[in-house]
Amino acid sequence: MQRAQYPRPNPEVVSDEGEGEVVVVTPQDGSFHTLNPAASWLWRHADGQRSLADLAQGLCDAFAVEPDMAEADVAAFAARAIEAGLWTLDERPPEPPPDEG
Repeated sequence: MQRAQYPRPNPEVVSDEGEGEVVVVTPQDGSFHTLNPAASWLWRHADGQRSLADLAQGLCDAFAVEPDMAEADVAAFAARAIEAGLWTLDERPPEPPPDEG
């Protein structure tokens, strides 16, 4: 996994947020995944526009953790999210739509 990859939710998953936690359901197998506060933050901010490195920096800011710890946490969560089918990784952010003006 490279820091310059851009995660985004798998479009087939369903998520809901309540009381600071995010619950994600994978429809292919009906599995429920309850995310802790840091993983919930990552889920909300993984939009395909932010790289893994950007998310690690954001985690540092949001949770006052050291950069090495944030990078390790992001890498670990990304690996689990990809394995579970929750995230996909792109090598670059998507191109903006063409200007119709």
